[in-house]
Amino acid sequence: MRLDRTSIIRYIKKCKNVIECNCVTGDYSMLLEVLFENTMELDRFIGELQYFGRTKTLIVFSTSVEHRGVEL
Repeated sequence: MRLDRTSIIRYIKKCKNVIECNCVTGDYSMLLEVLFENTMELDRFIGELQYFGRTKTLIVFSTSVEHRGVEL
């Protein structure tokens, strides 16, 4: 069963492990940045998300540029 975007966002806002949620273009509609202590917790979270539809998981091994402010 797929739910509407509002339901997904409502669920994500309740998840303390979600650091950031961005709505994006392309094959998927959302990009989540999450933080878990181990892969078992991540796997459980992914299973919960699949209630809403298809998921794809990417794991970051290193970061070349951290989040930074930009002067406008």
